[in-house]
Parts: sequence; structure tokens; C-alpha cells
Amino acid sequence: MVDIHCHIIPIVDDGSKSFEETINMAKKAESLGYTKIVATPHYIQNDTQITSDIIKDAVQRINQEFEKRDIKVKVYSGNEVFFTNDMYELIEKNIALPIENTRYVLMEFPMYNVKPINMENEVRNLIVSGYIPIIAHPERYEFVTENYKDLIPLIELGALMQINLGSISGTYGKQAKNNVKKLLKKNMVHLIGTDSHNSKRIYDIFESCMNDIKKIIKEEKLNTIIQNSDKVLQDKDVIKFDIKKGLFK
Repeated sequence: MVDIHCHIIPIVDDGSKSFEETINMAKKAESLGYTKIVATPHYIQNDTQITSDIIKDAVQRINQEFEKRDIKVKVYSGNEVFFTNDMYELIEKNIALPIENTRYVLMEFPMYNVKPINMENEVRNLIVSGYIPIIAHPERYEFVTENYKDLIPLIELGALMQINLGSISGTYGKQAKNNVKKLLKKNMVHLIGTDSHNSKRIYDIFESCMNDIKKIIKEEKLNTIIQNSDKVLQDKDVIKFDIKKGLFK
């Protein structure tokens, strides 16, 4: 399996606090069946701005250390890019990273605010420029709680939705749990990530979360969603679902 969203690089953001923690995260991920992890440290303008060179160098060193320790997990480079009005420029200038040199860009919206005014325009600009935005954990956004259908124009433009595995368990609160159930039922989920920041919080509830998701969608669809993460890493087109069919069930 591929974890498409993970804060495994130590001491660069609010993720892993030490190299030892990074090792523990990899071991736990491996035990659950993950073989590939995309490192997605935050990129937030005027706040958390780790350079792309630092990320790539860290990924290389982590992989070397994993190999020495016989940890059969490979880490890939990326960012979780906080929404701005110049997303395209950040990616094109190699300031913020797409996922492992692919077309796919993991982007995050404000959690507790109204819907960003230029949200659709920025998503459209990225797509017209040849990129595919992946919206990180949409179920956690306040504007989605108010009206989940605000995500539909983004999906119709070509954006993908990546839910957090722990949302189904209530890890991020009741609203996120309700939202993620709704998005799964409405065929509006394309990818699942752990968004792990340490070796315990999400990994320890992995099995129960998977079982809870299977109660909402068929296992065949869940497997497709899981396999989509590998398609992203290979820069292939992901499998999408019929939104309208979900909306009118």
C-alpha cells in the first residue's frame, strides 16, 4: 500500500519530532502493509517554508537509513501546500513540491473559516497548467460541514478528494466523522491517507478504521480507493466514481 499523506520527515513541521520517531512510524506502517510513504511536510507561506532541497535531501537520507535497518518502506517527496492565490507559481518555481515529480499536488484549505473566495479559480489554474490538485482531508473543513456540495465543482473540474483514515473513528471530531461518511456514500472520495504525525495516533486504530469504512462502502470500492494512491505515485490517472449516482441514491 501507499500512504499518500504523511508527516514522517523529522523536525520540519508538526510531524515526527525525532529520527527515532520516524523509524518507529516506518516500522508501524510496514507492519500494516505499507511499502511506500509520501512525505508531505506543510508548506505555508510566511510560516512553515521548508525548502524543496531540504525535503529531497531528508527523503534520501531517510531511505538510506531504512535500507540499513532492513525497513522495507520507501519514502517519496512532496508537500502539503496551504492554499494561496499563487499555487501555480509555487509549484513551477520548485518552491513547493508536487508528489514525487508527478502532476499531483496535495493542497490544504483553511480549517475554520468560510470557503476561500478564489478556491475554484486556483484549482482551475492548476489543472489548466497540467497539474491535478488533491484536496487534503476535505471532511475537516468548516465550509464542507456547512455545505458538502461546495466540493462538487472542484471534483467536476478534475480535483481529487483525499480523506484521512482516522476521520471515520472520530479522531478529528464528530463533524469530520459525519462528513467523511457522507463523502464516502456520495462517491466523493478518491484517496485515503493516514496524515500520520507520529507512530501511534492513527496507526494504532488502522484496522478498526478500515472495518468502519467497509460498513459504508463495498470492499471492492475501498480497494480501488487504496490502489489509487499507487496510481498517483506512478503519475497515472486514478479511477473516479459517478458523483451524480451517489447524490441521487
